[in-house]
Amino acid sequence: MLKRMLRHASRSSFPERDRAMILLSVKAGLRACEIAGLDWSMVLYKARLGLISGLRDAYRWLDELITEPRHTIETIAARECKTERSIRMTLSLAFLAPGIVEAGIEGKLPRGFGVTRLTDLPMAWSEQWKTIGIAQPN
Repeated sequence: MLKRMLRHASRSSFPERDRAMILLSVKAGLRACEIAGLDWSMVLYKARLGLISGLRDAYRWLDELITEPRHTIETIAARECKTERSIRMTLSLAFLAPGIVEAGIEGKLPRGFGVTRLTDLPMAWSEQWKTIGIAQPN
């Protein structure tokens, strides 16, 4: 039922708005009057928190790997109850260009560039900007 509703919303005049309304109603249990009181920044705030949380973990884990010889990706994964792959992906956030980090925190990245897409960017900062499709600031 939810998939049908979302598929229908994707064909509407305002697909992002309608998708957000359906998810806020069904998943968060909000009523129409509560949804009407929200603005877009409130909806996007959670995505920014995910990025900030991922960056915090990435910088902390990178510092541990550099300063503590006994720490490895395996020991961090065991401690955090995550897979080694998840730790590696999150660690890649520590190598994002500073301007991309700033744009992400401010909510200025193009649509679709959340934490998952940011973990897949190339290591070279110039290539990161090209991948995102934003002109690199001087």
